[in-house]
Amino acid sequence: MLQSVPAQVLSEEASCGRSCRSHPNLVQGITGTSSHLAVSTLPAELIARLRDYAAVTVREKLCTRLEEMDVIAMSLNPPRPEIMFNTKLSVQFSRRRTPKLCRDNAVPEAVLEMCTPCRKVLDWPPSDTCHDVGGCFVCPRCNTRYTRKFTYETGSATYSIGRNPRQFRVLDFTEEMEEMVATWERQSGYVQEFNNIVLVMYCGSNMCAHCALGLQHGQIRCGSILGYHRDNGSGANSQLLSALNRTLNVGQTRVLSMEMYQHQGEATWHSVRETRKEFSCADGTEFLLDTTDENVTCRCTPSGDVLDHSAWFHGMQTPIEDAEVSCGYVARMVANVGDVRVSDDVVMHGVCNGPKQAAMDAVQDTWREKQCERYRAHVSPLVECALMSWRKRTRARARPSTFETAG
Repeated sequence: MLQSVPAQVLSEEASCGRSCRSHPNLVQGITGTSSHLAVSTLPAELIARLRDYAAVTVREKLCTRLEEMDVIAMSLNPPRPEIMFNTKLSVQFSRRRTPKLCRDNAVPEAVLEMCTPCRKVLDWPPSDTCHDVGGCFVCPRCNTRYTRKFTYETGSATYSIGRNPRQFRVLDFTEEMEEMVATWERQSGYVQEFNNIVLVMYCGSNMCAHCALGLQHGQIRCGSILGYHRDNGSGANSQLLSALNRTLNVGQTRVLSMEMYQHQGEATWHSVRETRKEFSCADGTEFLLDTTDENVTCRCTPSGDVLDHSAWFHGMQTPIEDAEVSCGYVARMVANVGDVRVSDDVVMHGVCNGPKQAAMDAVQDTWREKQCERYRAHVSPLVECALMSWRKRTRARARPSTFETAG
């Protein structure tokens, strides 16, 4: 999923020196086609409910269910709890709900069908229904009850994010999420479609787990940031290559940047001068990322030159305020469908073993036994203060909000 780049700047000599006016059919605009909406097109009441749900999820992720913090091995680094990479935290959702009868273990409603991991073990071809989302199945080989959901981060993100397969969960859309994407689709005349949402969370520097636990973190910054990258990089990606990612922002403001990069040499990208554009992702705003902006093609610079092999990257280089939390509902259209256990919403990857999995299990044990409670004691009051600030801002704007802070 993520293709990151170093912070190198393209010199003027690297430009191919051609004029945009000479190549009108080869060049896209200097700001790309992605856009920012200062006021969301969604109803205020729906935004309030989505804000409430985000607040509940933040509290669960960082306080009440902190022991379940995902372990990841980002960009082939050694595994550690996700909070220690000081980038976004996230929870993923698929559009169609698992049928209630399946979740209530109504055996007559389940269809006997071999799950994907067992098919791989037996070297069987994929099921004819492997792309059908929903339904309730029982695998006759491993006796696992499962359903099928749209899954993101199952392509190149397997390496760039490196999630622990034992913890890779995909939940069902809430009613608010369904209403959100249905509204966007209707407003677009059904040109835009969405079947997956990732709720992203960015934390201020006061919530740094390394500092709270007295650990060294080298060059890792205390506040959450997001390196410049393309979602649709050169690797296989689980989302559609030509689609629109649409984000509703809630909570504290964060600043998203887009910048043009040119590809030079072997896997080397250089930023292009004077192309950075910043978007203020404040509560109740939207950001629309056109994934075609990430395609490698000829593009025009502000100076009027044409650059071959260039693309727009996005990232968040400015951390949010020290004791705040910023969230976004990132809706997209994905092609991948995965078998998901009904009991715990974990994507079924088959047998998880080997040295890498053993290292992840060891990190998870250390987190739960030695670090989780210490960090919970540090971060819980900060989270409550951050969520209270959400409430104060929304009250000031006379927007309805019903979530309550603990205590």
